[in-house]
Amino acid sequence: RDLGRAAALRRGCLNAAYPDAFGHYREAAFAQAKHHWWWKLHFVWERVRALRGHAGPLLFLEEDHYLAPDFYAVLQALWALRRQACPDCQLVSLGSYAAARDFAARADKAELRPWKSTEHNMGMAFGRATYEELRACGEAFCTYDDYNWDWTLQHLTVACLPRFWKVLVPEVPRVFHTGDCGMHHRNRACRPAARAAQIDALLHANRHHLFPAAMSLGKRYALAPLAPHVKNGGWGDIRDHELCKSYPRLQ
Repeated sequence: RDLGRAAALRRGCLNAAYPDAFGHYREAAFAQAKHHWWWKLHFVWERVRALRGHAGPLLFLEEDHYLAPDFYAVLQALWALRRQACPDCQLVSLGSYAAARDFAARADKAELRPWKSTEHNMGMAFGRATYEELRACGEAFCTYDDYNWDWTLQHLTVACLPRFWKVLVPEVPRVFHTGDCGMHHRNRACRPAARAAQIDALLHANRHHLFPAAMSLGKRYALAPLAPHVKNGGWGDIRDHELCKSYPRLQ
């Protein structure tokens, strides 16, 4: 990772000419996440037979996400609200990293916000039209020097996509993160079972406020493009670029 370019050239490293913006070389443990997300995106839209002709939405989840019992009902309600209150919203996001509170007053409310990668990357759902726009930005996605798929998407919203993203988010999340695990939390205690028990208790205590009859728009925030405030690097290797760009062809 930290080998200098001159030393890498002397050693004959295959990627010697392709460090990232910070002079670091490829680390597979970090590069794989962006690869997996982009491959998954194309696979589910192009290869899953049951989804052929499906206009959406599709909900994207990860292995450390905890789902509220009414997540699917709320997804359907938000998608219906999108057609009514924000037809140009490209996606909905069922998750949030903020503390869930005040279920009684907020469980049937949604917010309209500009999409922000660090806040709305959990439980994302979108339709085929948004997928096709992402697919058209494959070159930009696969060559942007950031190993994070979500930060790369943030870049696309201001650099490639036809319009910046707007998102509907439930004021009470229906997708929760189960703990400080994974590649961004190497120095923290990882206790997903304990976190899952906390979420379960929270949802049980508020079970009477789940499954709202409909979702309505509560808060509407100022809508303006949001660019990533920093580029994280870790994605300078041309082999990653070419592998990433190959996924649509593999489908």
